[in-house]
Amino acid sequence: MLPVISIVTLHFNRPMFTSQTLPRLLETTDVPFELILLHNSDESTDSTAVSQYLETFEHAKLKVSERSLLRKTQTIRFKKNLGTSAAKNIGTKFMSEYTKAVMFLDDDTLLPKHWASRTMRLLEDEPKIGLIGFRRHAPFEPSLQLRCSKSGIYWDNLGGVNPGAYALVVRKDTFLEAGDFWDKFIYGWEDTDYAIKVSLTGKYTCVIYPDRVIDLDDADAVWKKPIWEDEEAQELATRRFIKCQADAVNRRCRNSQK
Repeated sequence: MLPVISIVTLHFNRPMFTSQTLPRLLETTDVPFELILLHNSDESTDSTAVSQYLETFEHAKLKVSERSLLRKTQTIRFKKNLGTSAAKNIGTKFMSEYTKAVMFLDDDTLLPKHWASRTMRLLEDEPKIGLIGFRRHAPFEPSLQLRCSKSGIYWDNLGGVNPGAYALVVRKDTFLEAGDFWDKFIYGWEDTDYAIKVSLTGKYTCVIYPDRVIDLDDADAVWKKPIWEDEEAQELATRRFIKCQADAVNRRCRNSQK
């Protein structure tokens, strides 16, 4: 059976998390899938430990495939740390032509059971949904509205701005139309910016998966880097954010008048 979803997962200097995230991914992914492992490398001891774990994982993949729905594994190692956006963009170039969606997964995130079958059903039942985000905390925000479809409940992200920073599932057609992550975002906020890009296509909405993920690390200590790489990135992101919020307000006004 051909893979249904491509899972792109980025790893950097955190072997204690990689060694938990990947086994959990195999346990919880309940549709045929392919795995694209990205290793943002450097010369540190932790980076070597991640490499060793990924090599062990690769050697074991045949046995793993016998008891899971994993159909293919590819590992791409970079000689230097490219940052989150650029690395993810490269990872998507290795996606199978047969998959219907792509997930971008952080290296410190444990996914809930049945996430794959439920998100794929949601994409099938709701053609306007282009992106599904995952959050660590329950989403209690004014911009969110609980909705129900044939596939179950989900949080409608009316503003399309903050889908969650731990994992994103993007419809393949949506990704091809919206394009790559903007590589000016080196550490963080690339997921929020991408949700805005999806919303600004005018064709797709962004929603939030109802079940929470487990975050192995609050990320503050490891990923404490400037949010913006330069002033150009900050300015463009701000303009996108304002336009997306304005569009969301206009949609609500139109809906209230119906």
